[in-house]
Amino acid sequence: MKKTQVVIAIVALTFSTFSFAATTESCAKYFKSLDAHIESVGNKAQADALKQQYEQSKKQLSALPEDVQNQTCQQAQSALEASMKAAKAK
Repeated sequence: MKKTQVVIAIVALTFSTFSFAATTESCAKYFKSLDAHIESVGNKAQADALKQQYEQSKKQLSALPEDVQNQTCQQAQSALEASMKAAKAK
């Protein structure tokens, strides 16, 4: 439970810092990873909250230039990978 909460907190922080949309290759990769993570969240309420934030963020990023989308999604992918590794290490 604690591991999931840590990952969710980091992903939520990422959502509050950046916006996302699957309009570039790097965003598509990130969203595939995030989809898999959200599906693995055992707490339905937390998963639903993440899904809602995720959809809102996708819409926001779609208005940004492609280079900004790429940079943002690459950073988000790195943050997600790091948070998942940290959660597994505990």
